Amino acid sequence: MSRSELSPNEMLDSILRQIAPLWGLNDFVAVNPFLGETNQHFLDAARERKKISGHSTLPSLPYFRRQWAQGNISDPSRKRFHHDERTSPAFSANLRQLLESDSIPSSTIADEVRTLIECYDQQAETSFQWEISRWVGKMCSAHQSEGIYWRAASGSSLYTFFRKYLGEDRTLEILGLRGLRRLAQTLPESIEEAFKKYFNPKTENQKYLKRLILQVPGWGAHFRRLVWGKEDHGLNDLLDLAIILLVLDKEISKILHNLQPRDYKPRPVGLVRERDEGAEEERYQLLSLTEAHYLENLKSRFLQRRVDEIESPRSPEVQAVFCIDVRSEPMRRAIESYSSRIDTLGFAGFFGLPLAVVQDDEASARCPVLLNPQYEVALNERTTNVKRIGLREEFKKSGSTPLSYVEYCGWMFGVEIFKDLVGARSIEDVDHNTILESESLIEFIPKLERAPLAAQILKNLSVGEQLAPIVVFLGHSSSHANHAHYAGLQCGACGGHGGGINARMAAELLNDRNVREELATIGIRVPDSTVFLSGVHDTTLEKIYLHPSLASTNASPQAMDVLKGALEQASEKVRQERSKSEPTSSKGRSKLFLRRSRDWSETRPEWGLARNAAFVAARRSRTREADLEGRVFLHEYDSLQDPEGGVLSLILSAPVIVASWINLQYYASTVDNEKYGSGTKTLHNRVGTRGVVSGNGGDLRTGLSEQSVFTAQGEPYHEPLRLQVIVEAPLEKLTNTLANLENVSMLVKNEWIKLFALERDSNILHRVSV
Repeated sequence: MSRSELSPNEMLDSILRQIAPLWGLNDFVAVNPFLGETNQHFLDAARERKKISGHSTLPSLPYFRRQWAQGNISDPSRKRFHHDERTSPAFSANLRQLLESDSIPSSTIADEVRTLIECYDQQAETSFQWEISRWVGKMCSAHQSEGIYWRAASGSSLYTFFRKYLGEDRTLEILGLRGLRRLAQTLPESIEEAFKKYFNPKTENQKYLKRLILQVPGWGAHFRRLVWGKEDHGLNDLLDLAIILLVLDKEISKILHNLQPRDYKPRPVGLVRERDEGAEEERYQLLSLTEAHYLENLKSRFLQRRVDEIESPRSPEVQAVFCIDVRSEPMRRAIESYSSRIDTLGFAGFFGLPLAVVQDDEASARCPVLLNPQYEVALNERTTNVKRIGLREEFKKSGSTPLSYVEYCGWMFGVEIFKDLVGARSIEDVDHNTILESESLIEFIPKLERAPLAAQILKNLSVGEQLAPIVVFLGHSSSHANHAHYAGLQCGACGGHGGGINARMAAELLNDRNVREELATIGIRVPDSTVFLSGVHDTTLEKIYLHPSLASTNASPQAMDVLKGALEQASEKVRQERSKSEPTSSKGRSKLFLRRSRDWSETRPEWGLARNAAFVAARRSRTREADLEGRVFLHEYDSLQDPEGGVLSLILSAPVIVASWINLQYYASTVDNEKYGSGTKTLHNRVGTRGVVSGNGGDLRTGLSEQSVFTAQGEPYHEPLRLQVIVEAPLEKLTNTLANLENVSMLVKNEWIKLFALERDSNILHRVSV
């Protein structure tokens, strides 16, 4: 069935399922903001977005000119790069002249459809659409309030709550929109009736519906999240929101024009706007050239050695397993430089354990959002040193009580505030999700499922039976103060939480005697001398903490000395690399990093995953000693250890997808922070744990703050590039695996990511096409 043949209900449903979800502040994870559009080619999606919303999804021409001046774009007249098949060579040949010109071609932005209220605003030079969008945002905030004040009112559906709210709130009538409170009494009682009454399929289409929803994209994304992974249960409040916007557009336009709905309908509005960004076709070609330049630079960093010079299988004393997060790469490089007896490995930071942690009667997933948790781990005060605070949290979360709560109760935090103010805390005071050794975590996994889980972990490590005397799993977390998007700097593979619990459980699972005996029965032998440990890499402080463990008493003393020495020296080396010309002493740097993590006014305690640009799944021997600038996701993969391609399929369908979400979130937040990001964090106000708004109300903000992707001087710190994925595997094997993965294949085909096969016995890269 073509789109034109869709019924009105199917049309609405199709649009709503294109909305990318937004996770709340407690579980904030990166999401591809173009998630519902990846079935289109990247350039086609950019064109359509611009027509519908007027916003660009490609960097501006001035940005590319700055990159050209800095030598970050391949010369189009000399470098070969992948041309989009719909652009002519003659067009591409003019790119250099365009880059070196001072003028900017004007571009025509034709918004194919606008809301009725937007049409009125354009004619009357008013701003009713902006005011109404803010009103809808406040109404959604009231409905979704988590605190005690609105709890009784928020138990109904969003549409039911809207009718009540419209009938009682005077904000819109104060603006001159008389009669809305009376209208509330006559609105259809069900959303089905409302949609039937207000939507005219003969004059309105999907683009009109999408334009409506884009008036409050943040709340739309929030409601999409509530039904994420529950497609059989309908779209619930997201459907309500779309119909509320439809009702308001029709009824308020009648008030504004005093006309019947049939006399005024959404219509094409062609506008010529002077923009400093250039046409999409040109900028798309320049984006490809910028990516080609980065790829050449990346190849020069780790594909220069002769293949026969790459080290053969080693017998290290320590294997340190890190998350594939780009922030792990500098630490891995520093650890390996300390001793040739240490190897580091890359693994998605949940370490193959799909957990949900239950704490204070609330569950939070500690695995990628693409997966559903399979095991619940119940934590309590004794294991995490977290105290129940009950009513205090209720006051903090409510939409009406936080300010008064601070006024009356802020003095109770005086001692802690003073310690932060004068820098009296030590690094050891910071909580790193450390789990006490007295607690057993594998008791939450059924006995029959422990050995299969352990076997899968070992298989995904791609080390075969080459296990070192010490294998340490290192999750990661971030410590900083006064940051609404705190979870966004934690481990994305752990659902926006620290990976300490996952690391501890993986080590405990593989140390278990019964598990090892069962592994032996299926041909997987873990040496008796191998001990598994766990710890946490704090990416703000650049310090690694080992969890206390009874297993460490059985570890080789020599190997333990190597490990502890490496962790201490590597942490210092990375802090020195990050601090550059700042304090020259080790103690001074430690204090500086701690102060940044505790400073309420610090807007950039760390850069997170900014500048991420590539994903490499290969043997570590391929990238060892190469300085990849903290821009690459590194996943361990040995194709010879994966003859059937099961691990390859898992890497492509999970870690690569998660990495692409991260990549495109940073990309979009840099290209247009106002539309896809969240603006300056200095103006953020929380809406409970749902999200943030800028200032005193309006729509939820999606994406990353300006401070996460721009320097203090306003220049982009993150370089907006699509993810370059390099897999060390035969081209045929990679192509065959990709053919069975529809979602990943679509990303490659439509150029949302670029995929390359790296030959095992050479340094040759093959571009994978679909």
